[in-house]
Amino acid sequence: MKELKDQLLTTENLNVFIVDWGAGARNLYGQSVQNIRVVGRVIARFMQFLNTQTGANFARMHLIGHSLGAHIAGYAGAFQPGIGRITGLDAAGPNFSGNDPACRLDPTDAIFVDAIHTDAEVLGLGIVQPVGHMDFYPNGGKEQPGCPATVGDVILDPMEVSCSHSRVLQLFTDSLNSSQCQFISYPCRSWDDFVDGKCNDCGLMGCPRMGYWADLSLASGSFYLRTGQGSPFCKV
Repeated sequence: MKELKDQLLTTENLNVFIVDWGAGARNLYGQSVQNIRVVGRVIARFMQFLNTQTGANFARMHLIGHSLGAHIAGYAGAFQPGIGRITGLDAAGPNFSGNDPACRLDPTDAIFVDAIHTDAEVLGLGIVQPVGHMDFYPNGGKEQPGCPATVGDVILDPMEVSCSHSRVLQLFTDSLNSSQCQFISYPCRSWDDFVDGKCNDCGLMGCPRMGYWADLSLASGSFYLRTGQGSPFCKV
């Protein structure tokens, strides 16, 4: 997160607040899931404090959350309506897939909700289903280039089990430098259709970009693209 914070401050004139909820995330996964609602409530109250004490506009606030943090951002937006944007970075899948939208990140949590899926598969750590106005699936949303592709690979190097799940942080950080990296994506029904070349037309409005510069005015739905295996990841 430090790299993302540094790049945000380099790119834009803004204030960045990082939420450390480590004490609530060190429990067993099930308990951590139960804790996120409380964390979301605390963040909502902090945003209300900023609004009343400094006049900070809710519509100009942008929450960015990775894994369980994406759903925390969703709860914060539900507790405080009118947040400008929430970005879900590979929102956690276990205990959330197929759930009522009120219990996970969903498009009603902010004026604009965008999500990037990088580990969305059966045994992955990310959620498969769309959770935002714009959902981006780089490389089909799973098995990111350079990450282990098989169970055997993970057994040989257990530390790599979260490689695809963590890749989303690098992709979003890269996206901030628009002069170096533009993640052009294409609307498509599925990754297979994208691979088959059936989705290469974005219409008169142009193709949307994945990441920090995503623009809801261009389109909504699911979008696909390829990335490389090293930074800058937009270079395939």
